[in-house]
Parts: sequence; structure tokens; C-alpha cells
Amino acid sequence: MGDICNIQYKKVVYKNEVLRERQKNKEKKMASWVRTITSPFRKARTFFNPNNPHRDKKSQQEEQEDRIMALQGEVMACGYEDVQVMWSILDKSKPRNCIIN
Repeated sequence: MGDICNIQYKKVVYKNEVLRERQKNKEKKMASWVRTITSPFRKARTFFNPNNPHRDKKSQQEEQEDRIMALQGEVMACGYEDVQVMWSILDKSKPRNCIIN
């Protein structure tokens, strides 16, 4: 009797897992469909909206500074001391902008 209950329990658990997987797949398909429909409208909205704050791109200097800061963070997180020493040498050799009044 115990074996029959155990087998039935496993069948129910398996069936629930299958149903959950099907539901996840449906949700993924729905999300993909929604993105497919809404993406062109978002692009059009950003193209035709003159007051879009995301439209103004960063200058090349700002982008370069962001990349350097990201690289510096990765270097400082690196566990190798020689990498950090090389970074400090490069950082010290970089010209500094001075504002003289």
C-alpha cells in the first residue's frame, strides 16, 4: 500500500513540475510577444519626442571617463598586486587638467 501511495505522489509531483514548466514557457512567449509589439512604438516615441532626456548622448570625453572609472574599479578589485601597481604607475603618468585663474 505504501509503494502505491509513493508512486502516486511522485506522479503528482512530476505533473506539477510539468505544469509549472509549461506556465513558465507561456510567460516567456508572452513577454517576447509583448517586446516585439512594443519595441517599434518605443523607438518611434523616442525619435519623435524632442524633449526626450535620453536622446542627448554623452560627450566622448564623458564616455571615456566612464570607461576609465569602470576599468579602475575592475583593477582595484583584482587580487593581483602587480596589476594594481601597474595601474598606479599609469595613473600617475597621466596628464592632469589644471585650471589656473
